[in-house]
Amino acid sequence: MEQDTGQTTVTILGRSYRLKIAEEDRKYLCEAAERIEQQARQYGKRYAYHDNQDLLAMVVLSKLTQFYKAQELLEGQERRMKEELSRIDGLLAAALEQPERKEEDQ
Repeated sequence: MEQDTGQTTVTILGRSYRLKIAEEDRKYLCEAAERIEQQARQYGKRYAYHDNQDLLAMVVLSKLTQFYKAQELLEGQERRMKEELSRIDGLLAAALEQPERKEEDQ
């Protein structure tokens, strides 16, 4: 399956970045660039910084921290769901075996 790709340019803190991306990812890229810009500007108002690279580093650290927390949460939920599905599977297997035993006893 071939994806349509195209060139997209986003601007963050006055600097343009031209990227080749899949067409269906364009809206996510633009939204990400907008959020990065907004958060960097907020950090610029609250903290002392040397240049825009400092602001971008703060955004990256913040976003990656959020990402890792969310990933850990999802992995925990996935593990619990697998455990629950395994438990349910065991209950179903036991329930399906019971009628066979009753027939054998008769």
